[in-house]
Amino acid sequence: MIGVESKEFTKAINVGIQRNCGEAERLALKDRVATLARTVDAIGKLRKGDLINLDFFPSRGLLLSVNGTARGPALPGDDLYDGVLKIF
Repeated sequence: MIGVESKEFTKAINVGIQRNCGEAERLALKDRVATLARTVDAIGKLRKGDLINLDFFPSRGLLLSVNGTARGPALPGDDLYDGVLKIF
């Protein structure tokens, strides 16, 4: 089955934040983006057909799920979700 290492997804997130967020915004997001990156890296290999969701819940924060299973902690702050949305 065709797949890609999750580190490639992490790299895309980091590059996207770098290109689309200002310096002050990047500084404010730094720790939470690092936590998100560690969560994504822990997935290992992503396969063709995997469904990756980045959902924002106002009471909880940004939640990553893969194929319907939550991964890692919810990361607080609508600024993080806004920053991720700027990537796309």
